[in-house]
Amino acid sequence: MTTTYNTAERLLAAAKQAIMSHPEHCAWASLIMLGKTEVSDDMPTAMTDGLNEIYGRAFVHSLTRPELIFVIMHENMHKAFRHLVTWRALFDENPRLTNAACDYVINYLLVSLDPLGEFMSMPKKDGKRLGLYDERFAGMTAKQVFDILKQEHPPKGRAGAGEAGDGESCEGEGEGESCDGDPLKGFDEHDWESAKRPDPAEQQAISDKIEEAIRHGRAAQQRAAGKKGKGALDLAVDALLTPKVPFAEVLREFVRETARGSDISTWARPNRRYIGQDIFLPSTYSETVGEIVLAIDTSGSIKRDELTLTMTEVVHMLNVMPPRRLHVMYWDTAVAAHETYAGETYDTLLDYTKPKGGGGTDAACVPDYMRDKQIRPACAVVFTDGAVTGWGKWDCPVLWVVFNNPKCSPPFGKVYYI
Repeated sequence: MTTTYNTAERLLAAAKQAIMSHPEHCAWASLIMLGKTEVSDDMPTAMTDGLNEIYGRAFVHSLTRPELIFVIMHENMHKAFRHLVTWRALFDENPRLTNAACDYVINYLLVSLDPLGEFMSMPKKDGKRLGLYDERFAGMTAKQVFDILKQEHPPKGRAGAGEAGDGESCEGEGEGESCDGDPLKGFDEHDWESAKRPDPAEQQAISDKIEEAIRHGRAAQQRAAGKKGKGALDLAVDALLTPKVPFAEVLREFVRETARGSDISTWARPNRRYIGQDIFLPSTYSETVGEIVLAIDTSGSIKRDELTLTMTEVVHMLNVMPPRRLHVMYWDTAVAAHETYAGETYDTLLDYTKPKGGGGTDAACVPDYMRDKQIRPACAVVFTDGAVTGWGKWDCPVLWVVFNNPKCSPPFGKVYYI
């Protein structure tokens, strides 16, 4: 019989307190405090929606203290990496492989933080790691792992000899052991539906809070230690504060989230939000993307080669997900040039665009210009060195692409550093 001194809630609270007070792992304290933590009798293991955490009561009691700490850190690393937002497109393509890829990335990181398992240890069953772990995925993003798994685990019906097709169950393999016989099944769940928050402003606010929590935790850890973190911890936090997700992936996902319409209904893919209630409704999608503004800082500090390389990715995105219209604006303290493109003219952008400007840097001039010209885009992508005198008030979601300035921290919007 469980006593009041050994409830799952108390075990979780004690484990979290241990992490927050640990000299080498206290950098995660602010992140661990972010969101709600619940215990459920119906949850078989543990789950996160990218902000909140749910732990199964029986699952908590089945773990040792180091294993429980590992599970808590695992859920919070999903939050830290923004996995359930960043890789939504991969999940829509193949949920099983995406879940596995995210788990492989996190578990390798956590094991590297404590190789001997003295403070946190990956859960084990019969002496074998329970979950997904493979050293060949060291340093990879979830997308890179996904691409490898996609080759190794083809869809059902095309699997090679001895392989399980997508969705099939088979014996555990590799260094980890599956929870249910599927070699790509981890020890936790991922609540992708709850993570798909329809309001871009709400999603951005959550992302900002996570970023702030990581930075705050890093600063607190450095103050406590009197010096920089070292080894795997230092690299882990740096990886989160300086994402290594390819720009093309970031750009496509940002446009998909903010500019993709929902004007077409389809029964081919039922709406997953209501399936759990035994209600079958069509999902919606769109083959169109709204207007996009591409605002380029021409104050002079962005190298032409860097901009050309990045713009090449933009042109590719335009052909894969063509918007109704693209506005290209060159700005410094004012919008010096405004070009519009549509349809087949996207391919000519790099040949015909004519950068203008070269003075100071005031990003506020762009949204002011858009309001004056009554341009109402679905989203804006802003290229800048980040040395701005003002950020402005934007009426649409913004992706800031910041060149050569990792200390730049825009007060709103998503940020990608080059």
